[in-house]
Amino acid sequence: IGGEPLLRKDLVERGIQYFKSNLIATNGTIELPNWPDVNFYISVDGKKETHDAIRGNGCYDRIKKHANRPELKIMVSMVVNTMNYQDIEYFLEEWKDLGVKGCLFQMHTPIRGLQKNDLWLGWRLRDEILDKLIQLKEEKYGDFIGVPTLIFKLMKSDKCKEITRNCIFK
Repeated sequence: IGGEPLLRKDLVERGIQYFKSNLIATNGTIELPNWPDVNFYISVDGKKETHDAIRGNGCYDRIKKHANRPELKIMVSMVVNTMNYQDIEYFLEEWKDLGVKGCLFQMHTPIRGLQKNDLWLGWRLRDEILDKLIQLKEEKYGDFIGVPTLIFKLMKSDKCKEITRNCIFK
């Protein structure tokens, strides 16, 4: 994680032998190596138009081509923000039959003083989106949405500050 790890496949390949579990977070624009024991998380920012507006034209098509590898453990991961929150259902429908194991969702969280907050959803909208994700998981997509319902509930505004304030990893 950090930068694009697949730019140094040789180094990653040497390192994966030392760990029981390996996860590679990638932008998906580089072809995925045939590492069946590795979990790949590919960042996708919504539907094609939204993703390419954020990451650059042509990226989305390359990701779809590289992610269609049912023999690998691939999850697509969407950071929900003001530009893409309306794409969630479209995103799930588009990826459910494409050979990936599931979809993950995180919420854009600005870092005070380091960036503008135009991607921040605000607490009310964030809670509405989390409720919608819970509903979609429970009524239609099940485990294809890889985030447990409890985690979505703990991400809501009435719980998340307490959770992060008491995080043992901070």
